[in-house]
Amino acid sequence: MIANLRKFYKFCSIVLVTALVIAIALSPHSLHDLFFTKKSALTGAIQLPQIPEIAAPTPELAWSETGATMLPLAAQIMALRNPQGVPLDAAQKGYLRPLFGDLVDRVTVVYQAQLLDRWSQGGKETHIGGVDSSAQTYCDRIYIRAPYRARDTDRLVLLAHELTHAQQCRQAGGIGKFGERYFIGYYRGGQTYQNNPLEKSARAMEERFTHQLCNTIGCPPRSGRYYVNYKGWGIKLPVNL
Repeated sequence: MIANLRKFYKFCSIVLVTALVIAIALSPHSLHDLFFTKKSALTGAIQLPQIPEIAAPTPELAWSETGATMLPLAAQIMALRNPQGVPLDAAQKGYLRPLFGDLVDRVTVVYQAQLLDRWSQGGKETHIGGVDSSAQTYCDRIYIRAPYRARDTDRLVLLAHELTHAQQCRQAGGIGKFGERYFIGYYRGGQTYQNNPLEKSARAMEERFTHQLCNTIGCPPRSGRYYVNYKGWGIKLPVNL
């Protein structure tokens, strides 16, 4: 346990120093050089500077402060990595609007995005969330690893999950506050992605949306392919709308 805390405190200090470097960067070009010229050829992880260990506060406060610093920083990196995005298409907006209102008009989606899952320092990696993400959301920007597929139901359910995070970010008051809440949730959930309360809420919204979608389009469909047991929910969801 002590060893894990030391690793985490060192990670906190890494993030804080990196944020300071960002703050004094002279131009977008210098920011690009800082992160993209030091990318690991093997993993694509961001290489952070070597720094000494520092004293840290209580674990929960450390997670909170790290989230408040790290998510705004990650949002900047992601915007540089993936500058081009598109709005939700008309069908996506139509199906998602009943649950998310005008949020469907505010978000931008980047498909085939280069996601930020790992931070690397001193030859060691910190794997954010413990999983390779299929998508990540930073308030009103949603990044999806896979390509765009029109009328794809699985992609639509994924958007319901990510829009829940966009909604959480709006309710928190911005990316910094959302970072605090997300990292505290991660800590309180035993430092596992699955037990983070914000992720549980997003998964619950996925299932709720899927049931509503079935009420609209019919599950199973009269013809065409469908998932036999979509996500273990006992739903025979059509592959396409």
